[in-house]
Amino acid sequence: ILQVPSFQSVISSTPQGDAFMVKDVTAFSQTVLPRMYKHQNFSSFVCQLNKYDFHKVSVKEGADDSDHVRTSSSQD
Repeated sequence: ILQVPSFQSVISSTPQGDAFMVKDVTAFSQTVLPRMYKHQNFSSFVCQLNKYDFHKVSVKEGADDSDHVRTSSSQD
């Protein structure tokens, strides 16, 4: 998903490459999920990520409100 150029306005990796961020949940649910999965449910996508040990992380104060997610193996 992160490699698809047409998705970069909706989802991208962080500059460090240790996380990714969903910039627009609605657009992600309507455009990305149906092309890559058999549903449009963002909550189901998040549950699937949690199953594989991905976790939402806090963004620094002053950053945008995008959801940042990374694997536990990349956490400090």
